[in-house]
Amino acid sequence: NFYCLRLDAERKDEFMFNGKSYHFEPQYRANTFAVELMGGKMSYPTTVLMLENFQNPQPIPGYHGVSEMEMFLTYFGDNIYKHKSWDEFSKTYTPTWEKLSPPVSNTPPPVGH
Repeated sequence: NFYCLRLDAERKDEFMFNGKSYHFEPQYRANTFAVELMGGKMSYPTTVLMLENFQNPQPIPGYHGVSEMEMFLTYFGDNIYKHKSWDEFSKTYTPTWEKLSPPVSNTPPPVGH
C-alpha cells in the first residue's frame, strides 16, 4: 500500500518532483519540499503519509514505535480515513504486528536516523 522513502529535509540540492522544482530555503533551513510536506511546521523526525497520487500529505511528527506506525498505516492504507474519524478509529484499534515479530529493543534510533 505504500512506497517508503527517506528524505534529508535539509538537503541543499535542487530537484523536481511531480513537475515542480524544490530547493533549499535558508529562512526554514530546509528544502522547500520538506517545508511543503510538513506545512511549515518543521520538526525532526517527521513521517509524512501521502494519499493516492501524492495528495493531502499527513505529517506525523516524532519518533513512533511499531504499534503506533501500524495504526497510522492501517488507518490510511486501508482507507479507513474515508469513513471514520481518527479519534473513533484510535479508540478501538488493536495492534497485531508486534505479536507477529520478535521483540525489538526499546533503545532509540541513533542520532541522525
